[in-house]
Amino acid sequence: MIRSVLWLLVPITIIAGQWYPLLGFIVPIVMVSALFTSFYKRGRYFCGTFCPRGAFYDKIVTHISPNARIPLWFRNKVFRWSIVVLLMGFMIYQISLDPGNVYHWGRVFVRICLITTALGIVLALFVHPRTWCSFCPMGTLQSTIGRNRKPKH
Repeated sequence: MIRSVLWLLVPITIIAGQWYPLLGFIVPIVMVSALFTSFYKRGRYFCGTFCPRGAFYDKIVTHISPNARIPLWFRNKVFRWSIVVLLMGFMIYQISLDPGNVYHWGRVFVRICLITTALGIVLALFVHPRTWCSFCPMGTLQSTIGRNRKPKH
């Protein structure tokens, strides 16, 4: 039920965030929520239950995808961690260009959301709607943090 609404956060953040950059703060809220969830649930629970981008891919992008098998190298630990370092480094660098300006921070988060969502859509056109999810930085961090946790009911 909640996923039927959460997917809307992606286009709202990307489109409305162009005029209202503070909407970009939806991105770190989602990131922190994902990490927080991994302390209480096993692995990538957030990805399949609460992730707005995952819901967006399932609801919208799945209709334009060939639904092919995701290549294993997307799930390679070195590749996944390289993406974590690259995107987090890019985000930190961009924020450091104007660290005292919250509107700048919001624009950085909107830009990150736009770039990664566009990449995910391109990958979905050729492979699978959830190709991005196989190496998403938040999913990588969640699977590391929540790897040995027992699910709490």
